[in-house]
Amino acid sequence: MLVLENMKKYQAYTGITNAQIARDLDIQPMAVSRFFNGDNPKYEDLIKYSKYFGVNLAFFENSNFDPSVVLGLDENEDKEAIFYSGSLSSHDPEVLKTVENIVDLFKHLNLLIMDHGMRL
Repeated sequence: MLVLENMKKYQAYTGITNAQIARDLDIQPMAVSRFFNGDNPKYEDLIKYSKYFGVNLAFFENSNFDPSVVLGLDENEDKEAIFYSGSLSSHDPEVLKTVENIVDLFKHLNLLIMDHGMRL
């Protein structure tokens, strides 16, 4: 599942461990492991983990997903410092909202193109 694969990429990129997630969400570490290793996660769990990461679920639906773009980092910035300074949504909410709008725009554009037999 693309969303889950992208969440795993994001988790690896940020350096957050399953143990940290379990501790922060007050759940068993095995539950985190089952989520990330499962084939068919529940939608509620996808929402819960995307909120934990501070990233709109739509970001994880992108086949060209790039964690550095989600974080808005260049090569020289410290991703861990930004992530652990608080939720990413509070890092720069204006940028995240703009990106959400762009993702929505591309979804709608893709639907229009698919109506004409093409795929974006």
